[in-house]
Amino acid sequence: YVEACESGSIFEGLMPQDHNIYVTTAANAQESSWAAYCPGMETPPPSEYKTCLGDAYSVSWMEDSETHNLKKESIKQQYEVVKARTAPRNESSIGSHVMEYGDRTFKDEMLFLYQGFDPAKSSITKRQLLMPSLKGAINQRDADILFMWNKVTKLPVVSCLVHLLCS
Repeated sequence: YVEACESGSIFEGLMPQDHNIYVTTAANAQESSWAAYCPGMETPPPSEYKTCLGDAYSVSWMEDSETHNLKKESIKQQYEVVKARTAPRNESSIGSHVMEYGDRTFKDEMLFLYQGFDPAKSSITKRQLLMPSLKGAINQRDADILFMWNKVTKLPVVSCLVHLLCS
């Protein structure tokens, strides 16, 4: 699982299919990935956090792993769920194209063989996996700017000016 802007460029045309290595990436070779759980989003982080806590791709595969019995979910099934949850809904919307590279011959194997977690033997809260709301998500490259903007707007003088200018 590789999360990075243009992460597909690391493997595109380079990953052999006969080396027993499977890779899935957050984006293709030409697009950004998207920050999630950011201040101002529909699902913001707790108020004490002033930064994004995840990205659409990683949040999608980790939440999927948390809500499924990994002895019953295959690599292929999770890939398809993550791909659908992370994909742009239309040409002008946010999201990225999850990609896969390398040896795909073992995609029918169960996830617990690789992630080592078995929810059937743990006390896990069962909940429905919803499509993540990417409303308000930002380009991953802008996450640092959002963090700094939130710090600056919380300064007393700036907060006062923003309030006066925006009222």
